[in-house]
Amino acid sequence: VKINELIKPNKAVADYRTEITGVAAGDLDGVTCSVADIQKSLKKLLSNGTILVGHGLHNDLQVLKIDHARVIDTSYIFKYLDAPIYRKPSLNNLCKSVLGYEVRKPGAAHNCLDDACAAMKLVLAKLERGEITLVPDVSQPEREKLLLHRIPVYVHREEISKVIPGAVAIEVKVDYTLPDSHGLPQKLVSFQFGDGSTASLYIRKMAQEDSHREVLSNKRAFEGEETSIESKKLKTDEKITKKVMEDNSQLDDHLKEIERLKQELQEKDAKIVLQDKMISNLLKKVEEMKKVLNKRK
Repeated sequence: VKINELIKPNKAVADYRTEITGVAAGDLDGVTCSVADIQKSLKKLLSNGTILVGHGLHNDLQVLKIDHARVIDTSYIFKYLDAPIYRKPSLNNLCKSVLGYEVRKPGAAHNCLDDACAAMKLVLAKLERGEITLVPDVSQPEREKLLLHRIPVYVHREEISKVIPGAVAIEVKVDYTLPDSHGLPQKLVSFQFGDGSTASLYIRKMAQEDSHREVLSNKRAFEGEETSIESKKLKTDEKITKKVMEDNSQLDDHLKEIERLKQELQEKDAKIVLQDKMISNLLKKVEEMKKVLNKRK
């Protein structure tokens, strides 16, 4: 780890989210380092083709407004054994599966320095052992919980306590476009409060039912994919047959055109031969006339 600095925010912080960031308000007292300072230091470090190692680096680089091509991102070089391709393993799960320890204990504050070191250890383990690519999902017990999240910030705590017993659900629908952190579908539930204001939150059902639905969904998707592939194959064969027929027809037309041009060329050759003979005869007559005129003189 080359840089380990806290950055002074240029705006007031509404919520430090200490349980996630590991940073509290008091930690920033006396901090003078700015984003520009970090950008300058980091660009200097990365100027000679340095490889940047981390987990979910696109988020960090986006915040820092830095573009760097030579990276090793542990969220991409490892995948879950049995999970949708869009599910990226968390750093903590990777450490459990590959390194045998938790980078963050339950209830412990987040530590960015530990994350950076863990990402480097994972890359070194990958380089040493090579075969590590697919890892088991060790977060399965967490998926057995009923999760309620994405509650809007403008909903007061008093109102939240009334959401389940007192609010009226005005719309409930499954949202496949925005899966939860485990890649599972969620239900979007909208509520209306006593004062007429509305809010919405996402609910994910129990994992057992989700898993069953996921299996059925995968099966249907597979069957649908087979049908789709067969249909595409038939359409492709039809297109190829049609294209061959069109090509053959065009070939016949080209052959006919070639024969017609050959005929025209032969006719023109015959005309040229005839014209050459006529010119030759005329030249002979001219020579004879010249001789006659010379004799008269």
